[in-house]
Amino acid sequence: MYGCNESQKEKVVRQLYKLELAYNHPTLLPGLVAELERSRLIERVENLLDNFALGANHELDLNMDKTKMGTFLKLCYESRDLINQMKAVTRQSAKMVTKTSRFGKSICGNHTKARLPAASKTQRMLRQAGQRINLRLNEISSEYDDRINDCNMVIDNMSLTMQTAWNHFAREDNRLNLHLSRVNTQLARTSTELSQDMKRDSSQMRSIALLTMVFLPLSTVASVFSTTLFSWDSAKGKAVVSGYIWVFVVIAVGLISLTVGSWYLATYRVRSKKVAREESRKLELLFNEVV
Repeated sequence: MYGCNESQKEKVVRQLYKLELAYNHPTLLPGLVAELERSRLIERVENLLDNFALGANHELDLNMDKTKMGTFLKLCYESRDLINQMKAVTRQSAKMVTKTSRFGKSICGNHTKARLPAASKTQRMLRQAGQRINLRLNEISSEYDDRINDCNMVIDNMSLTMQTAWNHFAREDNRLNLHLSRVNTQLARTSTELSQDMKRDSSQMRSIALLTMVFLPLSTVASVFSTTLFSWDSAKGKAVVSGYIWVFVVIAVGLISLTVGSWYLATYRVRSKKVAREESRKLELLFNEVV
C-alpha cells in the first residue's frame, strides 16, 4: 500500500474483502494497482479535456498575450506527459498479461482439455481469476489507446492554434519591417537631399568667402586712405600723413582686441559647459557601474 492515499487504501481493502481466498491470484494486487493507476490517469485526462473544451469555446485570439500562450503550452506539455505515462502503463499491462497466461498454464500442468474438469476447484478458480484479470487489463489498455488519441487531438489542436498565432505574428512582423524599410528609405532619400542642399550651400559659402577675401582688403585700404588723416594734395614740405594717425591705430587695435576677446570668452564658456556635462555624465556612469 506504499504510495497510496487513504481513499485508495480503503478502496483496495474493500475489494480484497469481497474476494474469496481461492481467487487470490498472484497478479491480483498488481491488477488492483493497475485499476488505481487507471482511475488517476483517466481523471487527469478528463480534466485536460475539460480545460481544452473551455478554451475551445472562445474564438481564436491571434493577439494572445504571454498568459494565454503559457496556458496553451501547459496543455500541450500535460498532454505529452499523460501520453508517456499511459504508454508506460500499457507496456507493463502487456507484461502482466503474459505472466498471467503463463501462470494459468502452469496451474493446469499437463492436463488436457478432456481431463481439465478433473482439476481441483481451486485451480479452476485461479485460472478463471487469471482470465478475468487479463480481460480487464486488455480493456484498460484499449481505454488507454482511446485516451491517447484524445491527448493527441489536444496536442494537434493546440499546435495548430500556436502555429496560426505564430504565422500571424510573423505576418505582422513582416508588415512592420516593410513599413520600417519604407521609412528608412524615405529617411535615406531625405538625408541625400539634405546633403545635396548642404553641398550647394557649402559651395555658395565658398564663393562668398572668396569674394570677401578679394574685396575686403580693397575696401579696407580704400576706407583708410579716404580719411582726412592723409592729405594727398598738400604742398611741398608738408606731411602727407596727419600727426593724429596714432589715434586711428589705437582705436582700431582696441576695437579688434575687444571683438576677438568677446568672441573667445563666449566660445570658451560654451566649451566649458560642454566639458562639464561630459565629465558629469562619465562620473554618473562610473557611479552606476560601481553600485
